[in-house]
Amino acid sequence: MHQKKTTLPSGPRPHHAPLGLADFDEQVWPVNLLLLLFAACLAGIIVVKSDFAAPRLVSNGCI
Repeated sequence: MHQKKTTLPSGPRPHHAPLGLADFDEQVWPVNLLLLLFAACLAGIIVVKSDFAAPRLVSNGCI
């Protein structure tokens, strides 16, 4: 049995990004989205529940 040997094309090779980088970015975007949603919900709760006119700094929502 004679197997045909395949050859790779010669010439300049295109530059490729590291293989692990794209995989990491694809896995992180849901975490970033959840953190953004959590921060938005937390900011909304602070705005709704806080009294920004309170004279005491502990009770004031600006801190």
